[in-house]
Amino acid sequence: MSDSALPFNVSDDPFPNKIRGTFGRFVTNESHELHFIQSQIPIGKIHWLMTSSQAFDISTVDFEQLIQRDIDWERVQTIVDSYLKAGKNRVIFFPPLLVSVLPVDENNAPLNTFTKVDEDVKNKQIVRTFDSTRFQVSLPISDGWTGSESLCKGETYKIFDFGTLFEYNPSSVRLVVIDGQHRLSALKKLSESKEEESKRTVKNINVPICIVFSPDAIEGAKNEESIVKDLRELFVRINTTSKLVSGHFITLLKDNSLSSLAVRSMADIWKSRGLRGYDHLHLMEWNQRETRRASQVQRPYSITTVSIVGDALESYLFDTKPNRTRHFLALEEIEEKLMVNGESYSIGTISEENFHPNQAEILQARIKEIIAPSMDVLFSEPEPYKRCADEFLKATEWLDSEIGKGTKGAESFKADVLGQHRSCNKLDPTFIKPVEEEFESRISQGLADIPRTYFFNMFQNGYIQGWCRFATLGMRYGLNLRDCAIALVGGLNGRFFSPEAGIASPARSYTQRVLFNGDRIILRQGAKDQWTNLVLLSLLSPRSIEHFEKALGTLDHLSDESRSALLTAVLVLAKTASDDFFSEFRDRTEADYEKSWRDKDLDETLLSKLEELSEKDDEESKEEFHSQISKLTTRRVEDAKAALSNVLLIRKEILE
Repeated sequence: MSDSALPFNVSDDPFPNKIRGTFGRFVTNESHELHFIQSQIPIGKIHWLMTSSQAFDISTVDFEQLIQRDIDWERVQTIVDSYLKAGKNRVIFFPPLLVSVLPVDENNAPLNTFTKVDEDVKNKQIVRTFDSTRFQVSLPISDGWTGSESLCKGETYKIFDFGTLFEYNPSSVRLVVIDGQHRLSALKKLSESKEEESKRTVKNINVPICIVFSPDAIEGAKNEESIVKDLRELFVRINTTSKLVSGHFITLLKDNSLSSLAVRSMADIWKSRGLRGYDHLHLMEWNQRETRRASQVQRPYSITTVSIVGDALESYLFDTKPNRTRHFLALEEIEEKLMVNGESYSIGTISEENFHPNQAEILQARIKEIIAPSMDVLFSEPEPYKRCADEFLKATEWLDSEIGKGTKGAESFKADVLGQHRSCNKLDPTFIKPVEEEFESRISQGLADIPRTYFFNMFQNGYIQGWCRFATLGMRYGLNLRDCAIALVGGLNGRFFSPEAGIASPARSYTQRVLFNGDRIILRQGAKDQWTNLVLLSLLSPRSIEHFEKALGTLDHLSDESRSALLTAVLVLAKTASDDFFSEFRDRTEADYEKSWRDKDLDETLLSKLEELSEKDDEESKEEFHSQISKLTTRRVEDAKAALSNVLLIRKEILE
């Protein structure tokens, strides 16, 4: 295309960056169209392409945009060493990088929609211009049949799709790679290297790209299409069909998942909560790439992970049991809004992934209003989690002091490690690691008296399930979900979360075989239910009830009558949880005795009797053997109840 064919003078060109390629379109969810241009750019223009971390300042984006910015630099180095450098004198080939066209505002923050899209026919081209000066796509018109057509102002034109020109203004548009970030980073690392040999490795490369944009994401349009949402959906489709993505990211990026929407909303609250130059999001792990590590906290200052919270919400709050989601989200209040059209799901059938896309935005707003603030209470207000945040802040004070002293590595650790919400890896300069070790050591020392149990996946699943069970009760008496979180945490801070009580310690006799085997936490599904029971039964403690009543007192809308009735109902709930806990404890203890009675520290006379009975095959001996095992079990159960009653500061009879 010659300069004379352009619809403006080169000197006034608002679109200095130009890429020629082949135009195409495909349909995403619910008939939303994405347009794409397949092309390539020389390595000398690789700086036109950006990863999210390069394109946006972390402080200007919300969590939904932040989750697509993480780069695994160890993986980048592997690509450099194992493929690019090793490919000397051989063909180097990459699949196309998937590049999104993202408009930005004056603060360099990504926008969800365009203000307007103008289209016209000029110089035998269909010309579409987005927001006047963001970017422009020109499709050459043919007089004869080419096999490709495009609609413009109600008229269909034959086009040369391979002659498409994409032009953009880099001051108001970012070309962000949403798939292939590590390939891009590897190419940039070599092309920008100070080593001539590294530069020569890639100097003749033309990088294949596929530029994608959302032509119908226009402000005020009835389709309510969103640029970020469309691209996130595309990212998930690519990564779930071609390769496995870390549990964190596949949880976070799913738009057809209520638990994902809830976790993202909770993370946004934590990201916006400043901690003296840092933010609360440092206390949640969200960018772990190894699936096996995604469901356990990896850092001493992490309270939880997105995978733990997401899995628990999916299991206990948004699961497919009839009307559970309807109940917790109080969907009757927004039923009219949810009935968008004839394809909308009824409020009684909505659950984790069972809702229509036209209901997603309404449900997300509901989750932001109800679920996210509740989860914030559950993971911010318990004493162990408050302590974790306090110790993190103390460590940052030390870090800022070290930066002020000019300590080597301190400023880099704050900016490049904490600032990127990650941990050090082997590619970081060696002088950063000692700073991280001292930073984490200070936090660990400050939390030495806090049982790590509270940070375990199994406990947090049981904890969230306990909240859901309590909420089922509390909502009958006029509490909303956040009220239920406030009341429950208030009660648990009275005794369960008290470090000196040690209620959840593996050293307690009543936790063995139901929650722990020795010092090792039990990972079977049923153990989560037992954590729930232990959480709820702790409300039998007078100290728990005292704190519970105090928390209820902060809820002005609750009448005295409702408060009294709820308190009675809570004690019934706690006693039921106690009965269930010790029923399971008895079953597990009896099974353990039957299997391993020879290994127990039993009286020699009893051991001899059991040995004798076990060798006989008659029914009377079998019954007597089981009777003896039952007696041992009963004694163990009674001892366990006595131990728990001492911890709860109640009479043992209350547990009977």
